[in-house]
Amino acid sequence: MRYSKNQIIWLTVLSVLVVGSVAVKAIAKPEWRERVMSGEAVTDDTLFAKVDTIVSKDSVRRWPRKECFMFELNGVTKDELMKFPGIAEGRANAIVWYRDKLGGYYDTEQLKEIECMPDSLVDKMKQWVWVAEDSVERMDVMSVSVGRMKWHPYIGFERGRKIDSVRWVTKKKGEEFTVESCKFAFSSDEWEKVRRYLK
Repeated sequence: MRYSKNQIIWLTVLSVLVVGSVAVKAIAKPEWRERVMSGEAVTDDTLFAKVDTIVSKDSVRRWPRKECFMFELNGVTKDELMKFPGIAEGRANAIVWYRDKLGGYYDTEQLKEIECMPDSLVDKMKQWVWVAEDSVERMDVMSVSVGRMKWHPYIGFERGRKIDSVRWVTKKKGEEFTVESCKFAFSSDEWEKVRRYLK
């Protein structure tokens, strides 16, 4: 049976459509569609969410043009933070501002202490964020001023003044004032955080 030129063209177009449909179905896996529609970051290398739309505009919501990348929390800039889905300028500024007040992060969980950072967003960021060892700025307990301590989120003015008073008395007695000498001003849970910022 011989086909006309028009029939050959239509058969070719139909074949392309069938093959394309199968390929799209193979790529757009159900679990991926669910993750994209729920707003969860897609981390699989082969399923990285750089595309604008999967399957159709009606079946899957449009994904923002942002790329996820690994970054060190104490070295990342505001502009780099804004490349992460869910981090706009306001949240990026808050992360950098809180980092400066602390003297650096020692754990990604500290991001949950920022008012504008929901736990769900921090949990998504954990797979892209890491903290370098010894990247925290430590305060010397022998010389740090009350003014510096009062601005630290974990210390504050009242505790800073108590520490300064005990330090003054200890020096007067000719005794050594150490990091452990500051422990009296904090609960056990608070001390676990504060001690990482003292030396």
